[in-house]
Amino acid sequence: MSDLINRLVREEMPDREKTREDCHKLFASQNTQNSLRSAMRIKRFISVVAASIMLFTLTVTIFATFGGFGWFVERFDPPFADVVDPIMVYSEQQGIRMKVIGAQSFDNMAIIYLSLQDITGENRLTESLDFMNSFRIDIEETDSDFINRLQRTNKTLLYFDVLTNTAYLEMQITMGTQMADPLSLSVSLIAFEVEDFDYVPVNFAFADIAEAMTIHIIPNEHIGGGFGNVSEIAEMEEILLPGHLTEMPHNADNNWISNIGIVDGKLRIQTILRHDNFGASFGNIYLISPDGEIIRSALTAQVWPVDRMGDTFVPRSMRYYDARPLYRIEESIFYINIDDLHNYTIAFRGRTSIGAEGDWRVVAYTSDMAGQAALITSDTWINGTLYEFMTLTPLGLQVRGSWEQNRSANPEVIYAETADELVPLKNSGGAFCITTRQFSGSWLAETPLDVSAVTAIIIDDVRISIP
Repeated sequence: MSDLINRLVREEMPDREKTREDCHKLFASQNTQNSLRSAMRIKRFISVVAASIMLFTLTVTIFATFGGFGWFVERFDPPFADVVDPIMVYSEQQGIRMKVIGAQSFDNMAIIYLSLQDITGENRLTESLDFMNSFRIDIEETDSDFINRLQRTNKTLLYFDVLTNTAYLEMQITMGTQMADPLSLSVSLIAFEVEDFDYVPVNFAFADIAEAMTIHIIPNEHIGGGFGNVSEIAEMEEILLPGHLTEMPHNADNNWISNIGIVDGKLRIQTILRHDNFGASFGNIYLISPDGEIIRSALTAQVWPVDRMGDTFVPRSMRYYDARPLYRIEESIFYINIDDLHNYTIAFRGRTSIGAEGDWRVVAYTSDMAGQAALITSDTWINGTLYEFMTLTPLGLQVRGSWEQNRSANPEVIYAETADELVPLKNSGGAFCITTRQFSGSWLAETPLDVSAVTAIIIDDVRISIP
């Protein structure tokens, strides 16, 4: 009996069949011995059987809770299970255990299966948990541009176990450069709970708008990003004077409406976000028309002031790695009839969070997959965009290129052509640089792609053959 208990304690994932066989032998042995003994011995035997049954139940529970890679695949049937290697290594910080169950990298793309568990018993994790953009694959510092150094991460919650407060996740990461071997994974922020706000009205009446006061910015230098016509955004020469006009609906103290005014006949709404690890993490401003239509800004410019006063700005060349600004200004510009402003309502869409900081780190050793990626150099113009370099892997497609002044948005779907079918690859986002007009984007497969069977990439009906 003691040998069985010791083996269960030592093994993280007990063998179910072996345990059942051991229990059966134990029952049989005890039954033979006790059949020759008194009624008092029979009572003791019943206690042993009950204890053994409880032990077997515990074994199954341990198996279900701390199962290995095989259990994970059988339980959740993850789409990329056939191309990942078992890892089973964990890191613990702040009472949260992060276990990497399986992983694999293909050139500049990686797939990782992991679990997060609150081991304090406080059940702090929820289904809305998030890494707050802190999930990273460590890379060597290089002099390459920020487009190469940026990482795009897509998170999918496979299952949330309420009883054990454990989340099982799939992470897909895309980079501009080839990943190192082994994979060195790090996480610095884990949000336990994220609350979303969808078009919640802001307490502000447009009748309160005063004459707009603006400050000067340097075109192409102080604008660090935005939405809409990137050329028009980059050429902006002024923004509203930063201040503190009114609160946001979430009441988080790190995000507020800074100013509202009319500039050149267009409505501008300025918000400021202080980059705290938790609280408000991002948000967008919209207008709601009298008939309920939700109106997005025509342009939104992003500027990074040195401090809360907002009269000195961080040059965009320093924004990503040389200096991480504490504050961010977003100025949204709406093309509407300003004479009807009193009929419109300002609405906020964004999120807030609570969580913990830490230093979760895991090194994952994976097998060599160098032959599972294809590099395509095309120099193909499509709708004002030059597709220069493409990397095709079993996980999908990563693209780098540049664009002209007038260009269409990146397609939502790109197709990988094989002899039998067109495999859709779905847009998962990317990054761009306004000053150099360079971009990087990724399109992901739903299941592992057989790279050797792909004969061409099709983008907006343009076929780019693979040699």
